[in-house]
Amino acid sequence: HEAAFPLTSDGGAVGYLVWSVQQPGTKILDQMTPILRLAAAGILLLAGGLLLWIHQTTRRLAASQEQIEYMAHHDMLTGLANRFSFQTQLDERMREFKHTKRGFAVLYLDLDEFKAVNDTLGHQAGDEVIRQVGLRLLALVQEDDMVARLGGDEFAVLRNHVRDRIEIEGLSRGIIETIRTPFKVEHQEVFIGVSIGVAIASTELPMQLDLVRRADVALYRVKNSGRNGYLIFGEWGLDLDRNETYSEASQGLL
Repeated sequence: HEAAFPLTSDGGAVGYLVWSVQQPGTKILDQMTPILRLAAAGILLLAGGLLLWIHQTTRRLAASQEQIEYMAHHDMLTGLANRFSFQTQLDERMREFKHTKRGFAVLYLDLDEFKAVNDTLGHQAGDEVIRQVGLRLLALVQEDDMVARLGGDEFAVLRNHVRDRIEIEGLSRGIIETIRTPFKVEHQEVFIGVSIGVAIASTELPMQLDLVRRADVALYRVKNSGRNGYLIFGEWGLDLDRNETYSEASQGLL
């Protein structure tokens, strides 16, 4: 940090002018270094905190989006598909059916004597029965079937692949038997039943609405015929505005 300037006489150096080099920038930098280090550390911490906040916010938004998506397609009480999801899946199956002609069926279910559960044990017990019904239905269907809660004590099953009528009859009987089995609620046994209306897709039903109407009409007939049974809408009666829509062979009341 020193500089020297030679003093010469007759070609020879007689001395040197020596002085210390002033470096104010270096001194300022030395003085500022601790402050700059602290500032850099603060900036890094701030940037890290900002990145963490962005990451957490993004995760919360993604989780909220997933929750909204789940709520839009599922029943909050049972975790089953809701009416919207059921209709969407049914529309998709109808579109496939137009090309593949692969049979499928819609089963509409309405619980019998469920109101008495709410009236005697309360709505909390009724909700527990609804949850248990959903679990029992899931245990009966195939992996690619859909079980949905349409609302209240109404459920639906979409059987994706139907080989023949006997298969649907077996499924309907199985549902009736499993719902007949007592439910354990608040250390009590609760007995209910179920009425089922069934419609099987056929080439005569190009519209999804017709299939739904058939299942709904079949369910209505079961409810008015003693309940706790099933009915498959007959393929011979297509006039839904008249009461002659069923053949005797199409009825499966237990």
